[in-house]
Amino acid sequence: MAKDKSTYTFNGNTYGKGRLVLAVVEQYVSDNPGLAKEELEEKFPAALQGSIGVLSSIEEAEGKYKGKRHFVKNAIRLTNATMAVCSQWGADNLEGFLQHATGELGYAINEESGAEDLPSSSSDVVDMDMIIDEINVELNRIISENADEFNSSEQVKVRPGYGPDKFYLDKIDGSYDSSLQSLIHHILWEKKLYHKFLTKRQLIDAERVIQEEPDSVYRPDLDDESTSDEEFQQDETLDESLDSLYSRVITYVGGELNEFDFFDNSEFEDNGYVEWDDD
Repeated sequence: MAKDKSTYTFNGNTYGKGRLVLAVVEQYVSDNPGLAKEELEEKFPAALQGSIGVLSSIEEAEGKYKGKRHFVKNAIRLTNATMAVCSQWGADNLEGFLQHATGELGYAINEESGAEDLPSSSSDVVDMDMIIDEINVELNRIISENADEFNSSEQVKVRPGYGPDKFYLDKIDGSYDSSLQSLIHHILWEKKLYHKFLTKRQLIDAERVIQEEPDSVYRPDLDDESTSDEEFQQDETLDESLDSLYSRVITYVGGELNEFDFFDNSEFEDNGYVEWDDD
């Protein structure tokens, strides 16, 4: 299925989704000198983005999010704080931001038509549903093989032979060390699933993370100023795909773990990783 690679013009420049948001926030700060943190957050409510928020303190962006979810190299200095703009934007949350920016803030933003036909990466010709299914099948095997141990220990720790070889299937928030996200990342690498949808450049970056940061996960660096406009669009598209992949796989695992009587799925619910019945 083709990916949405729409671009937008603002103040005579063309941007992808994340860079557009950054440009709008930077313009608002330029138009309104002397802003405090609270004033900027009021103008850009967190709900416009979702779970992360439009803005985070630079300390939170570099600490909690490890510099992987914000434009940390474009930090914005205010009178009482230094803030970073979130880089996590897709079709689902950008529409609300556009309405806010063009309506309440009065900025002129135009969408570039036809951008969805631009080539991006091999992820355009790969069925991501099949990738997700392969990960879920492997995680289902891991859960099944460890079911007795889960019940006796009342914890969902596994040593499945991937990467650091110790993961907690219910660790889905905070650092990536021993987390479910880390296990998914190592499955993607060791089963060569990354190889099916990353470009050669992205695959080199993923391998570097595997070798140098085994307790982390690979995400494209949307704050890398050395990438070309085409490469940035590739990375932005990939970042959206990975967001969807992790969300769907974590939701699946939460559902499987919910079958264990001892399991408390409140953290999965709190983070939105639950499939709700329509009834």
